[in-house]
Amino acid sequence: MREVFERFDKLSRRFGDLGNRLGEFVEAMVEPALVDLFCTRGLDISEVHRRVISRRGGETIEIDLLVVGGDTFVAVECSGTREASPAGQRCQ
Repeated sequence: MREVFERFDKLSRRFGDLGNRLGEFVEAMVEPALVDLFCTRGLDISEVHRRVISRRGGETIEIDLLVVGGDTFVAVECSGTREASPAGQRCQ
């Protein structure tokens, strides 16, 4: 029985690693298109940071892509799945 649990744990880790790689792939595909989009809208991009982690008040968040242009910062969440609601409805 122990061997079954060990195999299950190993398989779970492999699926987790695969999910992380998929996320990295999606971010790599989104980044150049995102820079082009913001540039065409007049935002002069000076920096793009991947996987920015912020810890405040005991909470941790990860920002997939942080785009910086002048005094403007845009946090972008990338997803490998499509959601029904438009992205603008999730912006705060």
